[in-house]
Amino acid sequence: MYWILFSALLLRLAFKYFHKTDNWLVLRSLGLLAGMLIVNILCSSLLLLGILWIDQHSQLLEKSSSFSILAFVTFITGIILYYALALFQRRFRYSKSILTLIEYYIQWILVFVTLYQVIFEDQFKNVAQIKKLSLLAPTDLIVGLFPALISSWIAIVLYKLTQNEL
Repeated sequence: MYWILFSALLLRLAFKYFHKTDNWLVLRSLGLLAGMLIVNILCSSLLLLGILWIDQHSQLLEKSSSFSILAFVTFITGIILYYALALFQRRFRYSKSILTLIEYYIQWILVFVTLYQVIFEDQFKNVAQIKKLSLLAPTDLIVGLFPALISSWIAIVLYKLTQNEL
């Protein structure tokens, strides 16, 4: 139910405020981000399958940590995405505004995932437990501070979009 209300609010904002700006900026940035995520998932999967195949046929990675393997795959995938973006830019021109919006989307998603993890894995199983928040506990600070920061950030981005400053 919340997702329906959230989507309706976003559509309302889009129709009311974004007629002053490039109408397709938000949708093009979401499309490019979706394409980047698809390429990322494919590249990461292939790299991980290659690493598992190498590990199965040799003892080379036996002492490697999962974190170092994940960091390696993330770094290599980032380089591959860089070249894919450069090729894509030659064929389809996109502005710096689109890349800026993609950065915002990525950062917002990371903040929401962190908040989601803290709320649902840690201690907040129901609304009554929210009354027990302590500003001294790091997880409670995240629950209290992250929504305020991201709301402020969204307001600034919306303002910049409507003022053609993005």
